Amino acid sequence: GDIASTMNIDDENIASTNNDATFCKMMAINKGYYSDPFASHFFNERSFKGFSSTPIMNRGYYARVSAFRKLILRFLASSDENKQIINLGCGFDTCYWYLKSTGHHVSKFVEIDFAETISKKAKKIQETEELHSLIDNVSYRNGEVHGDDYHLIGADMRDFSKLETLLNMIGVSPNRPTLFLSECVLIYMSPEESDSIIHWCSNYFSSSMFLIYEQINPSDPFGQMMINNLRKRGISLLSFQTYPTIASQIERMQNCGYDLVLAKDMNAIYNNLLDLEENRRANRIEMLDELEEWILILQHYCIILAANDKNNTGMWDNISLTR
Repeated sequence: GDIASTMNIDDENIASTNNDATFCKMMAINKGYYSDPFASHFFNERSFKGFSSTPIMNRGYYARVSAFRKLILRFLASSDENKQIINLGCGFDTCYWYLKSTGHHVSKFVEIDFAETISKKAKKIQETEELHSLIDNVSYRNGEVHGDDYHLIGADMRDFSKLETLLNMIGVSPNRPTLFLSECVLIYMSPEESDSIIHWCSNYFSSSMFLIYEQINPSDPFGQMMINNLRKRGISLLSFQTYPTIASQIERMQNCGYDLVLAKDMNAIYNNLLDLEENRRANRIEMLDELEEWILILQHYCIILAANDKNNTGMWDNISLTR
């Protein structure tokens, strides 16, 4: 499904945030904050000449990746075997390879993004042995990648009828426990668009979980600075003002059909969910001059975990945002 022709200038600017995430993750990995042997395959050093990251950014990405990994593994630990993961706005994320290389089985891992981003990712997968060798029965067509348990597809997430057709075609079942991942994706859409995506997910899948990482607290000086920095690059956080707090994020998920919702800012996640030993190790890599600034940044990001278990799979049983 080629939607490159429908990408407007806003979409292109949003797609460029994938480069930021790729760069920041790579910097944190190179410093030893966490391990990811696959990320470098999607990293083109020439594109990032003159860029640098700060200790706070590195530690922030360590927290973000560690929290997602921990919660994904909790979802996979529940009883049902045939689990599916759908990564919305996946960019160059490497979660599939992380899970596969560490022996965690997912029956379908689907990645969705703009066709332009997907075709770049597909090209890297096709030319990199370490990436395509982990995908069983891999094939490439129309800038997409398909295998037994992995599908990389270009689609506009806002076009549900098309999305349903695509997911049916690749064998995704609405009756299997399904985890949706959304890392700084929904916030770039209008509240109507992002809400309708969440609502579609809770409605179409009988037992699903939604894991979101997103900015909060737009109205204080730091929140305003975040908004202005992105605005200079032509990027708007369209849902930021509508869902400015943890409480409003929880209410939103409930209104969109997810009855079980947990949400915490990243300060609480860092202190109560992440592994204490790992945190100590990460904190020793680079000293932070300003602990206040570190805490302030953490208070402007949150993790939301929501579920709707109509099939009573028990997938929520092991779920919490604490250790």
